[in-house]
Amino acid sequence: ELPQFYNVLKGDMSVVGPRSLAVHHYERDLQQGNVTRSLVKGGLLGLGHIKKGTPEMGNPLYEFEYVNRYIHSSSFGLLLLDITIIFKGIVVVLKAKGL
Repeated sequence: ELPQFYNVLKGDMSVVGPRSLAVHHYERDLQQGNVTRSLVKGGLLGLGHIKKGTPEMGNPLYEFEYVNRYIHSSSFGLLLLDITIIFKGIVVVLKAKGL
């Protein structure tokens, strides 16, 4: 994760956001009309991490709802969402498995 942390320091990534995709996956998604990942910066932690092992894991509709919520939330709402994701992300890392 150190290269990603370096990208956070550079400003290319954020601490919280959807996980960045490989270039070929990103281009495939754009060709299929899925532009949600292009609307926010990629992050170290996101709902994909904290939902590991749950039915929502890998559900593209769930990711779309997350990005949509992220784009349309107030600053305070985003702060609460980010804090929740960071806290739950730390729990997932410490447990070494999904919630």
